[in-house]
Amino acid sequence: MENFISTIVFLLPGLMMYFWVQSFGINPVVKHSPTEMGALAALLWLPVSLAVLMAYNGIGFVYGAKQIWTLVALKEASGSLQFLTWFSFLSLPISYCMSYVYAKFVYPYQRKRVNGIRTNLGLAPLSEAATVWEEFFINIDKERTEGAIPVKIYKMDKPLEPAVVGLVGRASRPFETERALVLVRCHELKESHDYYEYQVDRKYVDIKSGLVVEELNLQKPTKNNDDNKDNNGKN
Repeated sequence: MENFISTIVFLLPGLMMYFWVQSFGINPVVKHSPTEMGALAALLWLPVSLAVLMAYNGIGFVYGAKQIWTLVALKEASGSLQFLTWFSFLSLPISYCMSYVYAKFVYPYQRKRVNGIRTNLGLAPLSEAATVWEEFFINIDKERTEGAIPVKIYKMDKPLEPAVVGLVGRASRPFETERALVLVRCHELKESHDYYEYQVDRKYVDIKSGLVVEELNLQKPTKNNDDNKDNNGKN
């Protein structure tokens, strides 16, 4: 029971903020050991818990409840079910708000400063997205692709086998362990690509699985241009 109470009071606020920040796409999904997760929760515990206690003391001041400003008082109050309920209830919205402020205002400034140092050291700057997957499939140019990416998928070691062609309607979220794509209008786009052979703008290569995803530019056919040149030459 004491371990459960300690988890709620000393780990829950930090874990909430960590998973909020991860959901916002700031940091990539990484498998942490229990020691690493405990250290991360401890680092994030202080700002979230301080804000929670300030909110709790503000509410308690209105209703005449005992104020909690020391770790000794916090430990004593942890034995109260009413305090644990309020503490858990307040941790959710406060951790969300603090994570939003960090992702919206603090992290862009932090990334800018880090990229400045990396540039001075001759290193490549960090991109806005935390993963290559998110950079390629999530941050799409809606003006150019109308919200869906036309792609051609094949295996790196089997480039001559029939490829899968279609529009990416859905993609896995960055923090999902498995990578998957939902393709739509496959038959229509495959027939069009077989006829026009659209130009490839970008390639996503999964080194581990050998999967290659090519982004097609539907505005730049290649075979059709050659046919037009032949017809013009005959005329």
